[in-house]
Amino acid sequence: QLVFFWAPFLLIHLGGQDTITAFAIEDNNLWLRHLLNLVTQVILALYVFWKSIGRHSADLLVSGIFAFVTGSIKYGERTWSLYCGSLKSFEGSTGDHYKKQMPKEIYSDSDYSSIVCVALRSMPYALGIFTARTLFDNSPLSGDTLGDPNKMLMAVRLELGMIYEDLYTKALVLRTRSVIILRCISQISAIIAFALFCTSDKQRYGKADIAITYSLFTGVLFLDVCAVFVFMMSPWTWAWLKARKCDRFARLSWF
Repeated sequence: QLVFFWAPFLLIHLGGQDTITAFAIEDNNLWLRHLLNLVTQVILALYVFWKSIGRHSADLLVSGIFAFVTGSIKYGERTWSLYCGSLKSFEGSTGDHYKKQMPKEIYSDSDYSSIVCVALRSMPYALGIFTARTLFDNSPLSGDTLGDPNKMLMAVRLELGMIYEDLYTKALVLRTRSVIILRCISQISAIIAFALFCTSDKQRYGKADIAITYSLFTGVLFLDVCAVFVFMMSPWTWAWLKARKCDRFARLSWF
């Protein structure tokens, strides 16, 4: 049966989408429980593959291994995101990661882009307010930074949106070099797994099982495409591209 091949897709499903990792802050605080689930599910998936050796073609097993790599990385990303969004980790953060990711200069060409720049620069102060370490008077939003209460409210909404993303999505870990490399490996592994599955011999398997497997692959590839778009829509991505004068990609991100 082809059911053994679906074990890695369980890991991909448990890894979740980039736009949500937790439903409440308590989920982040229980990141150790999710880590235990990650280890357990990985061991079970490896056990399923070990029991399937010799019963299926090599192409199918190799395809499943690549799918397993994709699922393990995705589930690991979610667990890391839960840890970074936990109260202990969040309160212990100094906001240096915001300062490192924010370029020194961004040439703004519109009013709204200037609001986005102010919101990005004030994120360390927003983190300090959120963790009760900083007074409102120290924020770049105070005084005449924007000169318009409506623009200031727009900047505050952007700040709240980015704080929400750091708490309840994978945005915080996706801005690290190591996770970006792992994400590239995950996407390449998914493509290789799909290509190997398409070229493998599937005559002895039921049509229903083959159709289900193709639908699972379609879902994985669709989620990867959506993840790229979500990453491009981040204000941090736009700022990074803008500062490095990658105008075409910056315009795409802004769009």
